[in-house]
Amino acid sequence: MCSGVAVGSSIGHAIGGFFGGGSSAPAATAEPTQPVAQTSEGQYVANSNYQPPKVCETDVNNFRQCMDQNQGNLSICGWYLDQLKACQATASNY
Repeated sequence: MCSGVAVGSSIGHAIGGFFGGGSSAPAATAEPTQPVAQTSEGQYVANSNYQPPKVCETDVNNFRQCMDQNQGNLSICGWYLDQLKACQATASNY
């Protein structure tokens, strides 16, 4: 159980760093900016306050919808996350 939480936490931080730029500087606002949040039970849920960048908005929305429909199961939604990462990687070149 503990290792599962550690892995989940690592994935959550990786996703958060990916979308948030990975900066260690504090956010300017108190509003969460990560698309995925982890509950106290270790489940992942889509952050309803997150506003995706317009470049990959469709991929972000597809990933969030999958996470919502599958109780935050990242193994089911991994394909959508991969698509989102690919979009972000391509967009960073411009």
